[in-house]
Amino acid sequence: MRTLTEKRIRKARAASDAVPEALAEADRAEGAEIGRLEGDEPVARDTVSPRPTRDAVRHAQAHESATKHVTGRARYIDDLPAPHDTLHAMEGLSEVAHGRVTRLDLDAVRAMPGVVDVITAQHIPGHRDIGPVFPGDPMFADAEVSYVGQPLFAVAATSYPEARRAVKAAVIE
Repeated sequence: MRTLTEKRIRKARAASDAVPEALAEADRAEGAEIGRLEGDEPVARDTVSPRPTRDAVRHAQAHESATKHVTGRARYIDDLPAPHDTLHAMEGLSEVAHGRVTRLDLDAVRAMPGVVDVITAQHIPGHRDIGPVFPGDPMFADAEVSYVGQPLFAVAATSYPEARRAVKAAVIE
């Protein structure tokens, strides 16, 4: 006596065994090419139409960068070389949900190697509120902190690790 679960498992296995055969048959019928990288090993099968068709509802369409993503050839922002003399910024963030800033000592931050500049709320002239809909969202917290992670200051340094180390040197009370 077979249970309903066993029947479903057998049915799913039978269907999954038929999928490779159906794909191979479809490849032969459409004359699809096998994509290759540097070696002789096939990487992927091109199962999508390389050019748009009028009937996009029933047929898969190739995204312009899909092959690059699948094969690992896509370039991301961290893969690109930084231009010469690029500065890296890092924000010093609040670690409390609500409170008053009684002391913000950034002398140690300014003395860190690689630090070019340190910016606080006092360095921003004019209107400091960046709330898109409701007022009360300052670019940098000045005297009062409203949430964990609220920016208190920013550091510009010659490298990302130097900026990160500099932010950690701040004394915030």
